[in-house]
Amino acid sequence: MSFFIVLNYFSQSYLSDIEKGRTMPSIDKLSSICTALEISLGDFFGQEYHLYSDIIQLMDNVKKLTDKERQYLNTFIEEILKRN
Repeated sequence: MSFFIVLNYFSQSYLSDIEKGRTMPSIDKLSSICTALEISLGDFFGQEYHLYSDIIQLMDNVKKLTDKERQYLNTFIEEILKRN
């Protein structure tokens, strides 16, 4: 996805709202924007936040899962979090 496709895909007001902190894009939308800017999600978050390498690896692995597998994983993680 090129930068110009992103500009056409997302409205200018939506991109402005993201920039001004009025809305938060989903990971999928953020990933599309990062792809257009030719940076990884890890690079994006690395500029302001420190992401541990295992979290980046987890994000990369999750991208390889099917929709159904991601749903199972999310349910599993939610169950783990309930115990803590």
